[in-house]
Amino acid sequence: MQTRSAINAIVLGGFIAGTVDIGAAAGISGRSPILILRVIAGGILGRTSLGGGTSAAVLGLLLQWGCR
Repeated sequence: MQTRSAINAIVLGGFIAGTVDIGAAAGISGRSPILILRVIAGGILGRTSLGGGTSAAVLGLLLQWGCR
C-alpha cells in the first residue's frame, strides 16, 4: 500500500511541477501560458502549432506533463 501512495505522490508532484514550470516560463518571458504551451506543441506540430488554438495548447500541456 505504501508503494501506491508513493507513486501517487510522485505523479501528483510531476503534474504540479510541470504546471508551475509553465507559469514560470510565462512570467519570465512576459508571454501568455497558452502561447508557451503552443510553442511546446511545436516540437511535434512545427510552426503550425502557433495558430493551432486550444487543441495545440492542450497537446503542449500533455507533452509538458508527460516529459516530467
